[in-house]
Amino acid sequence: MGTILFYIFEATLCLTILYFLFRLFFRKDTLFRTNRFLLLMGTVVCTSLPLLQIDVPQYTTLQLPVTTIRHLLTEKDVNIERKGSVGEKHLFGETNLFVAGKGDDTEENHANVIQTIPVTLLLGGCYFIGALGVFTFLLFSTIRMRRLIHSYPACNYGKYKLIICPEKIVSFSWGNTIVLSQEDYERNPGEILLHEQMHLQHRHTWDLLWMECIMILHWFNPAAWLLMRELREVHEYEADNGVINNGIDATEYQLLLVKKSVGTRLYSMACGFNHSKLKNRITMMLKRRTNNWARLKLLLFVPVAAGTLYAFARPEVKKTMGQAINTSVSVKQNPVQESELQQLEAFFERKAEDAVGGKKEYQIENPTETFHSFFVNMNNKMMLNQELIKRSSIN
Repeated sequence: MGTILFYIFEATLCLTILYFLFRLFFRKDTLFRTNRFLLLMGTVVCTSLPLLQIDVPQYTTLQLPVTTIRHLLTEKDVNIERKGSVGEKHLFGETNLFVAGKGDDTEENHANVIQTIPVTLLLGGCYFIGALGVFTFLLFSTIRMRRLIHSYPACNYGKYKLIICPEKIVSFSWGNTIVLSQEDYERNPGEILLHEQMHLQHRHTWDLLWMECIMILHWFNPAAWLLMRELREVHEYEADNGVINNGIDATEYQLLLVKKSVGTRLYSMACGFNHSKLKNRITMMLKRRTNNWARLKLLLFVPVAAGTLYAFARPEVKKTMGQAINTSVSVKQNPVQESELQQLEAFFERKAEDAVGGKKEYQIENPTETFHSFFVNMNNKMMLNQELIKRSSIN
């Protein structure tokens, strides 16, 4: 559960960055096809980038927030068993969390673990309930739309199907079907039909299906909903541009948009005649065409993607292990004798080899007070345990 939540967290960061970059650098361009490609491929990259993992020599400040959340979400349960004297301890579990000290320390660590598990399960439960709610809403919207489409006879309109609906609805298109109200068909059939035909010609339905999937997975993220709104606007800009390029007078077409702007959108997954903001659509029609060299702004995403991937990176296991030993030795009040330090390093090496072999149980035989002091002063012990698990899973 924790791994899924952490993946959703990383993808959420990527989607948020994508939205702000699009809003700052691309939204006002008239390169509609480029903007559409950017939104679609950007969301694909945002959902794929967290699946890639790279190793770095050591952690940096940029990685600290992501690392903290990773440990909070992916740290698993730890089972602790005490036998015999205070010094004899057994450590179990996939996380290999080192616990040392007296009975009070053991009980405190066990209490912390018990408190962590319900939080992760609660977050996961809320997430899946929200995703199910959004999916249900979109499913019912689609069912209503399909019922309307199959309620009236269809006629052929080129390679598409045309349905004339006697109800007063906003004209829309879906798949290979155009639905017009009786009023629109009698008064303005040319402009509205051509507009909906542009939606189908550019295959905007498939774009909306993909973005609906993004919204189901990221229903809690405002950036996902805003990206959907931006894509709908780009669809309308692209369809309007296609209508004007086919010989329709721009002034008359803009007046038609003003008349139809009072309509209400009924189906969230359909492409409609007046889905987008009227002012933005008219502004884009009158705006001077953006130079093709503006496409070079897409190169901005290369360093952004590299920096995001670096922020999600993890340190190498050997480097982290050495840093943990050096840090712990430097903060000790009583210096560790050379023989004891060698024994400690040998224990870490043996533990890593056992993890690769798939063993689940580890035990320190005849521990000394030096081991107790070492484990108490280990600042990044959780980081070390997480990397040992990763090394075991890879092998």
